[in-house]
Amino acid sequence: MGNTNKNVVIDLFCGAGGLTNGLLQAGLNVVAGFDTDHYAKFVYEHNNKPSVFINTDVRDVSSSELEDLFGDAEFRVLVGCAPCQPFSAMVPKRTGNINPKRDLLLEIGRLVSETLPDVILLENVSRIRTIGKDIFDKFLTILGENNYHVHLKNLNFVKYGVPQNRNRLILLASRLGPIETPEPLFTAKDQYVSILDTIGHLPEIRIAEPNLEDRFHTTRSMTSLSKKRLKHISEGEDWRVLPDELMRKSWLAFKRNSDAKKKKSVFFDINGRQHRTKPSSTLTCDCGQVTEAFQIHYEQDRAFSLREVALLQTFPSDYVFWPANKKLKKSIISRFIGNAVPPLMGKILGNTILNHLEENGDKNG
Repeated sequence: MGNTNKNVVIDLFCGAGGLTNGLLQAGLNVVAGFDTDHYAKFVYEHNNKPSVFINTDVRDVSSSELEDLFGDAEFRVLVGCAPCQPFSAMVPKRTGNINPKRDLLLEIGRLVSETLPDVILLENVSRIRTIGKDIFDKFLTILGENNYHVHLKNLNFVKYGVPQNRNRLILLASRLGPIETPEPLFTAKDQYVSILDTIGHLPEIRIAEPNLEDRFHTTRSMTSLSKKRLKHISEGEDWRVLPDELMRKSWLAFKRNSDAKKKKSVFFDINGRQHRTKPSSTLTCDCGQVTEAFQIHYEQDRAFSLREVALLQTFPSDYVFWPANKKLKKSIISRFIGNAVPPLMGKILGNTILNHLEENGDKNG
């Protein structure tokens, strides 16, 4: 049976529900999320009732399925965050160009042209406009052919209250009229929400030990080599201060390459100890581990816990990432958290969409 609510939102590539959660907080009616990761079903539905999780590849989603979910809604909103890995700075260009997920944005384009939602919200890494220019331009052509007003802007979410430097491209498109991303809440660095502001209240923990009060305030395990490295890195420093014998071959090669040292590297925060008075560096799908990536706790010799990275991503403090009766799969939970759109950013963009719908309520008038 079709939906009869005033606005209906469908979330493509919903993952564990970061964007859905934020949109729900804003007051939008998210009825369903689509994703291929079956592990995300429990997390999505448990935390985002009454939204339902549909375990389907977007390539197999039909327009009739979306039409049924949209039902008789006055306003249709389609949101989605196609996988960023093919366009990420963390992935070599040659790998991105052959990634099978590269064309998934055009599947969103197909569904847009077949269902004509009133408003579209997409989030991705900014490099999709360069590395994925051919795909992205085709998508923009689809929007133009269907009379959408399109707004594109690179935003650093730290300027909106997210305690993390997270630069992303936001696309807003509407058939109702012009729509734009909101202005930043903060412009000066001393206004940004810090790591300490966000996780400083959490108790001290030991590496990989269970926590009876909050089972997600636990870390992934760490190798003895990683533990040695941590001892050499002070707050605010990164792997470049390590003695040569503790460096990876790739780090050592970078250190010895004078041309590379002149360039700004996205990898400087790998095995970097975060500074408590600053926002975190960008969280990825490997967040919460030190052997591969990234953020070391500012004071304790460990990676951030799952709960800590979730809070740095602005998930609610009671968000449940795994069934209570099952053993934690920490690598999967890290992926859930690192790949998510921060719920706070979802809420802010959701408010923008709601205001736009209210201002253009008489779309048929």
